[in-house]
Amino acid sequence: MLSVLGLGLTRPAVSHAQSAGTGDTGTPYTESLELDPIRCWWRVDAAAVRVGEPFAVVLTCSVVDTSSTTVAPDRSRLDASVVQLSPFEVTGGAPAVEFDTPTHDFFQYEYTLRYIGEDFGTDVELPSLSISYRVLSRVSPDGAAVEGREQAYVLPAQTVRILSLVPAAARDIREQAPDTFRAVQARQFRARSERLASTALFGLAGIVALWAAVAAVR
Repeated sequence: MLSVLGLGLTRPAVSHAQSAGTGDTGTPYTESLELDPIRCWWRVDAAAVRVGEPFAVVLTCSVVDTSSTTVAPDRSRLDASVVQLSPFEVTGGAPAVEFDTPTHDFFQYEYTLRYIGEDFGTDVELPSLSISYRVLSRVSPDGAAVEGREQAYVLPAQTVRILSLVPAAARDIREQAPDTFRAVQARQFRARSERLASTALFGLAGIVALWAAVAAVR
């Protein structure tokens, strides 16, 4: 599972649990949120697009989920039918497969966008996106969670070049599009299917070889 995180979807690692601290409600808990409570980033499948040309954008988020602390983001505003990314128009999209690790939950949303403005030859920003979340701290032996106040995480902006040259902030002429969780799951399913097929064929070959050996002895 952890190998998925090396597919260009991750960002610099965050520190692990620290000494005891105080939660949003003032109640002590044994694991501090120096683990970033939530972190999100955009990935765009094209460095430059023409006006009206559809292109894919993937929003990936990681939230802390440990035995003592859970971060609960408000995902109701991230659905493709609700999210607003003006000046880009959202024409479709869907939530992708989720992945969990011992300390974090990862989730994605895939969007299809197009630009219908008139800013030709310029870098146009995807608008900054604010995601509300609450921190749930488990402080009692029975596992009951204490809910902290609502906080907001502001997603950094991402630029897209309209019509011609790549964005000024791009690290390369054309960055390789990353694999999404959906694509990773599809490849894992294909790998399992081919492994089962190869096992079945290997077993069939063994049966044929055994039959040939018995026939030769007779």
